Amino acid sequence: GVSAWSVDASYAPVSDIKFRTQYSRSFRAPNIAELYTARAQNNVNVSDPCRNGGTTATQRQYCLSQPGITGTFNPPATVLSPQITGGNPNLKPEVAKTLTAGVVLKPSSIPRVTLSVDYFDIKIQDAISSIGAQIAINQCAATNDPSFCALVQRDPTSGIIATTSGTPVNAASVRNRGIDVELGYRTEIGDVLGVPVAGRIDAVLNYTYLDEYTTTPYAGAAPVMMLGQQYYPRHKANLRVAYSKDAVSVALNQRYHGATELVVGANVPGNKVSAVAYTDMQISYDLSDRYSINVGGNNIFDVKPPYVPIPYVGTVTGTNTSAAYDIVGTFFYVGLNAKF
Repeated sequence: GVSAWSVDASYAPVSDIKFRTQYSRSFRAPNIAELYTARAQNNVNVSDPCRNGGTTATQRQYCLSQPGITGTFNPPATVLSPQITGGNPNLKPEVAKTLTAGVVLKPSSIPRVTLSVDYFDIKIQDAISSIGAQIAINQCAATNDPSFCALVQRDPTSGIIATTSGTPVNAASVRNRGIDVELGYRTEIGDVLGVPVAGRIDAVLNYTYLDEYTTTPYAGAAPVMMLGQQYYPRHKANLRVAYSKDAVSVALNQRYHGATELVVGANVPGNKVSAVAYTDMQISYDLSDRYSINVGGNNIFDVKPPYVPIPYVGTVTGTNTSAAYDIVGTFFYVGLNAKF
């Protein structure tokens, strides 16, 4: 089985400040699609590193142990090999270890203000991913690792690659670290203005600075830089300001998505994708203790998403932009909430 746990500690030397930290272990079980998607077959072109029995000592150890392969093994330069895709019922849960450390400030000199700053460092092992056919073949021959060799099946007589498996495996790892900041302010308007004006203001600013986001597809592979891709900008923020009085509340929300790159680290013209900001608004009215109605709009100024041409990251929308952005445009809604 897989266990989850956490260890927490906090220390408040004075009422205005508290230090806190947490170290935890958590897991994500494979989902239904990863486990049980129906099997299918497609054909992929692959080359065989076992030609002439392999070229390195590790390759020769693996290759010459396979039935049908000798030092004169001479398969075609490329083989059109069937690849089996679908779910893998033998997947294990992904395991994450997370360290956070931060401080919470509630300065008595600035009443109604709270500020928290937290560092986070997340490491995920046994992350679920799919290994390409050629990578599985090369890594099996280069490392003789069962996790790769189990994805390659050879003809027991000729030694030719018969099939490869493209089903998901627990092979990847992920590293994600940065800083979260939350600044909050709540007050009665009358207290600030010094006049008898009813109503309360609530404001919360959330900001994330991403320092690293890398994935390693399999042990020994070069890390893939995710930081700077469309889904993972270095800077991301959300500001919500709300006014409420009795049964009515009006909220304004500002979403900020920092600048990214089409190809991370590439120094070529047109590689930068500009930052965008969206404005949302909502008005709510409490009809009773159980029912409330709300009317609102997302991206009320109809900010267009940046140009991200196919086939760059996230361009699965069928348009020349990424799903990381608001691709719908202005969207209005009416809702009824009920408490039971």
